[in-house]
Amino acid sequence: MPRVCPTAIVVVLSASVFTGPALAASLVIPQGSTSWFNGTYAYESVEIYGTARLGGGLYPTGATFNVTGHFFLADTGLVLGPGDDGADGLHGARGAPGRDGTWPSSPNGANGGGGSAGIPGDPGGAGMRFSVYADGQITVNGEIILTGGSAGWSGNGGMGGAGGDGANGVASYPNGGDGGNAGPGSSGAPGRAGGNGGNLTLNSDAALVVGPTARIDVGGGLGGDAGDGAGGGAGGDGGRAYYSGTWQGTGGDGGDGGHGGYAGTGGGGGAGGAITLSAPAKQVSGLAGLDFAGGGGGSGGQPGAPGPGGAGGLPDGSDGSPGGQYPAGPAGSVGARGSLAIWPVPTGGDANLDGTINYLDLGVVATTYGQSGKTWVHGDFTGEGLVNYLDLGILATNYGAGGLSRAPSSGVPEPAALAMLLAGGLALRRRVRCSGRRERRTET
Repeated sequence: MPRVCPTAIVVVLSASVFTGPALAASLVIPQGSTSWFNGTYAYESVEIYGTARLGGGLYPTGATFNVTGHFFLADTGLVLGPGDDGADGLHGARGAPGRDGTWPSSPNGANGGGGSAGIPGDPGGAGMRFSVYADGQITVNGEIILTGGSAGWSGNGGMGGAGGDGANGVASYPNGGDGGNAGPGSSGAPGRAGGNGGNLTLNSDAALVVGPTARIDVGGGLGGDAGDGAGGGAGGDGGRAYYSGTWQGTGGDGGDGGHGGYAGTGGGGGAGGAITLSAPAKQVSGLAGLDFAGGGGGSGGQPGAPGPGGAGGLPDGSDGSPGGQYPAGPAGSVGARGSLAIWPVPTGGDANLDGTINYLDLGVVATTYGQSGKTWVHGDFTGEGLVNYLDLGILATNYGAGGLSRAPSSGVPEPAALAMLLAGGLALRRRVRCSGRRERRTET
């Protein structure tokens, strides 16, 4: 049985009890046309060959279709309701340089100013919701895209200002002035979070068909890349001593370089949304494009480079010390995996949800065996996101359940053949584990 998250509990509603807007005539969106929807609608039937765009208006949230007849999304049809991408941030300003030293009042160079911090980008917007409650059959052959928006990148920090140079010695003031210390580089702004994926509900009182050309994507948006820390400013040079045949004084010391700025932390990816499929009779292609993965995290920023120290003035002036440097910023975390809820709960092994576990389901598992990032309709009956020997064992245990299957021309696999396939799957698992080449998706 699949693991169903509490957030994906299915509440089965029938369009026949809907008490919202008055029932409208059939909705048909021709190929090449776009219609906008935001709210709740009631139709006798719906056929989409073009684009149904969700949102619009002051408070865009998505749409609910209550249909007394059938709902049909053609292979050319598109239901589009992704979240908005966040705006990019701004870079910080450079710090003001220190003034140079002058005799007699201020022989030492002034310290440079620190840069201003980068400004973060905006987070990604959440994907829209789309719900269809139909008395008749729901058929999906096109695309339903409810992905979360990607966050904008965040700004880099501003560089530190350079320290002022010390004044050179003169006859009345023979020693050179010290150079000013540089200002530190400022921090890069942290990345913002990607938007969460939207929620899709397909609820039919008759039948639900998701064809092989369908693509349903409620994945989370990408987290924003963090800003880089800015480099520290250069320390001011020490002034030279007064020279008249010989040095008449001592050179000034160089100023210290500015510390590099902190690197920003990458923004976390948005969580995947929820897909709910509910119907007494269902047919879903085993290779249907169902995606509810969490969004990838944003890249962490690079730290600011340390500023160089200023040179000491002649003679005998000491060089300034270079600034320090922080470590690189960590990448953002991957967003949480969304959920797929199927109602009524199918028997383990029924990949295409047709109520019978037969050679068609076996073909799905054989095709996706060893692959990660999969769902129930790809043969992952344990809900761990990977098709492996556990799923093959569930299918073998329940093979033939739900009534007799219609044999293809090549014949239904005998129990002995299933045992051989299961043994082969176990051998494949051992070989993959030994080679260490299995790739898992970085998602929860």
